[in-house]
This record gives sequence, structure tokens and C-alpha cells, in this order.
Amino acid sequence: MKLTIAIPTYNRAKRLEKALFDLCHEIISATNKLDVSVFVSNNGSMDDTEAVIMRYRKLFIESGIPFTSIFAESNQGFDANIIACYTGSNSEYVWFLSDDDNIIAGAVDAILDDIKKHHPSVIYYNHDQKPYDKAQLYIKESEYFDQIADKNIIALQKIINWPKLTALVIRKSENDLLMPTQDLGFAHVSLALQCGLTVGGVLHSPTFTAYPDDDYKEHIDFVPYIGNNLNKVIRWALQANNKMFLYDLLAIPDIDPFISSLNTLGAYYRGKHTLSLPIKQELWKTVHHKIGSGWLK
Repeated sequence: MKLTIAIPTYNRAKRLEKALFDLCHEIISATNKLDVSVFVSNNGSMDDTEAVIMRYRKLFIESGIPFTSIFAESNQGFDANIIACYTGSNSEYVWFLSDDDNIIAGAVDAILDDIKKHHPSVIYYNHDQKPYDKAQLYIKESEYFDQIADKNIIALQKIINWPKLTALVIRKSENDLLMPTQDLGFAHVSLALQCGLTVGGVLHSPTFTAYPDDDYKEHIDFVPYIGNNLNKVIRWALQANNKMFLYDLLAIPDIDPFISSLNTLGAYYRGKHTLSLPIKQELWKTVHHKIGSGWLK
């Protein structure tokens, strides 16, 4: 099997049902459908997610599409779910498909064509989401990086500056990749960096493979300074591969949690931003911690 489409999911039964319905039709219509399998990692969902998986498992198998899934007894965190998708897939390549993204017609054939043509370790695709939609391409032309070094640091910069899960296809490494020990939310970036650094062969493709729902902003459930967690992941991956000298070249800014919390809360109370209650509470917690530490003294 050449490609596994791996879906990490948690408590999104209705959204997962749409994703699987669309995916089944996309694979059936693909020229190279015999090269594709599907894997779903259910991260301890407490809704009807498992029932949806079992129902679509039957549909995929009846359609001649290999389909497997795993179920965690409890929520292990986002990173553990991504790693489960990577380790549980039985194909040469893994395409991570977020359960709230929509596949663009022809994406499966486009990915398989890129794999057969370049045999890369990492492929990074365009994702049709503002600010980098079809009107403003993020990847403007196909570019292949045989090895990663200081002179072509853009091979990594493009991935870490817009770290979309569904934009990544990763080859299962013959080497044992190091897995993050903290749940920082960017295990897919860690896997991509390690494959690119150890094996080389990073392909940037201008092809669009997916787009989010129109209301995706309402589903954002992380703080605006989460980029600092990404920085930790990048430092960890570079250090683990003896490539820390590349970190300064990546020029990644650290975000001030206090300032970004104030700005985000301000936008929310002016009606320009939507925030879930847990995120709003986390932002206020950050503000109170800063003030309580003597910022106003």
C-alpha cells in the first residue's frame, strides 16, 4: 500500500461522518484507488464517534478500500493522536487529514502522483484557508529540496510558519523517529522536521488538497500564543538531530502571552473575535498571573 489517509478525531461524530463520506467518494473516483487505505484514531471520544467509524468501516470495506481504526479508552491529547496515526498506518506514506477539513476533488491522485514522481520524505501542500487561499497562494511553485541545510532553510520555514495538519504528507521513516514527550500540539511538525532533517527530500507543492469549513474560526480552541509551543517543538527536534545551528536562521518570533491575551480579549469584547469559554478563561488566567506577579508595581 502506498498511501494511508489517517484521521485523528475526538468528539466530532457529525463532522467525522461528513469527512468519511466525502473521503470515500474521493477515493472511489481516484485513478490510483488501489494504492490507498484509511486509518482513524479515535482519541477516547464520548459521543457517537465510534458508531460512525464502525458504520463507515463497513462502507469502505464494501467499496474495496482497506479501513482500520483504533480506540483509546481516554483522551491522550492531540500529539498522542497524531503519533497513533503515524505509527498505526501500514502504508509507505501517511496523509494526515483533520476531521474538520474538506478534501478538494483530485487531491488523492495529486498526492500519489507527487509520491511516484519524487519519492520525497515530506510533502507540504497548499491549504485553501485565509490568508493563503487560492487568491493568494502560499506555495507558488513546485520546489524539491534534496537535503536540508542553511542555504535552503525555507524548506522548513514554509512548514513551521503555516503548520497546517492536512497540508502534510510524511513517509514512514525506516529510522526510529523520536516522539515528543509533552503534548504541545505540534507532533505533525516534529515528524516532518525529523524526516526532512534526517532523510532530506522535502517537496513543496502548489496543489491545494483541502479547505476548512466556513465556520472554522468558531472551532478554534487554543490560545493565540500557542506558537511558543511550536518553538519548543522546533528546538527539541533540531537538538535531537544535532541541527540547533539552524534555529537562528529560522527567525521564529516568541509571542508575549500577556500582550496577545490582552489583544485577543479586547477583540472579543469589541465583537471582532469569537472565543470559547475555556479559552477565554485561559486568557484571563494569563492576564491575572502577569498582573499578580508585580507587572503593575
